[in-house]
Amino acid sequence: MEDIRKMKLLFIRHGDPDYTIDSLTEKGWKEAEFLSEKIAALDVRDFYVSPLGRAKDTASCTLKKNGRTATECKWLREFDVKIRRPDVHGEKIIPWDWLPEDWTKIENFYSFDRWWDNDILREGKMKEEYDWVTQNFIKILCDPVILWQNMVMCVRAITTERKKPTRIPLYFSVISE
Repeated sequence: MEDIRKMKLLFIRHGDPDYTIDSLTEKGWKEAEFLSEKIAALDVRDFYVSPLGRAKDTASCTLKKNGRTATECKWLREFDVKIRRPDVHGEKIIPWDWLPEDWTKIENFYSFDRWWDNDILREGKMKEEYDWVTQNFIKILCDPVILWQNMVMCVRAITTERKKPTRIPLYFSVISE
């Protein structure tokens, strides 16, 4: 019988943020505590967290309850790029607040492999940021032994038959400054 190993990934956004102090509101702390109760019931192998305070604070309740630590990964924070949006003149700003009524006019945004190929995102080095994030994410997803044995990159999800604990990254990101 073929040994099929699978991995379950759980992506979790931070609790209700207080951006002024890069932490959580009272509601956000309650959300984080509630989350920790749910996560405590899972057999988690690894935790990963963004370096942002609101993400680390959200994860802290789960980590404390489980007596665990998380690997902090800079690439888990939101993309650190600024673009010159055509609707805002002068300064470079984050792309996340760009209104659909403007960006949907750019045909490449609908392309799976050419979304980045336009003057605005090229100047902002969005593709480089995207590549850096995805390459780091792939490193977590791929088990070197499996890669060596099969000579392919594989993404795994958990099964109940698996003896090892599950790898579940805690991923927290926002799309505003």
